[in-house]
Amino acid sequence: MTHPAQADGSTDIRVHLRAKRARKGRAHDARSRQRRVARSGSWSSSTAAAISTPPAIVASLNEICKAAGGAGVTPVLHQHTGTCIESRDEVYSVLESVDTKYVKFGPDAGQLAKGGADPVEVIKHFLPIIRHIH
Repeated sequence: MTHPAQADGSTDIRVHLRAKRARKGRAHDARSRQRRVARSGSWSSSTAAAISTPPAIVASLNEICKAAGGAGVTPVLHQHTGTCIESRDEVYSVLESVDTKYVKFGPDAGQLAKGGADPVEVIKHFLPIIRHIH
């Protein structure tokens, strides 16, 4: 598979993380609570504490993106509904946990809205690390 070259000659790869979602019990209740918070637009330190990104995901993203960057590729995190990075709070949690020297952001504006976020707000907040908008 080939990837389109950017103006600086590097290529852009989206890092997708997919996870099976539990739809019953506590996991479902937590997911519903996260979506309500995301739709309300209320982000606070208590919200951040409630949604923590697993250290293995953060370490993997950092390692993969560092290696890709060393090979001349600009890796970006591309959030999507139906994955483990779907809501506004999940996006903020991940991007505030990773090393943004290596992990950049390639937001999907339509999927941000579908996940309950205000795409303009999220894009403005992370503009310094955005390398691609879909």
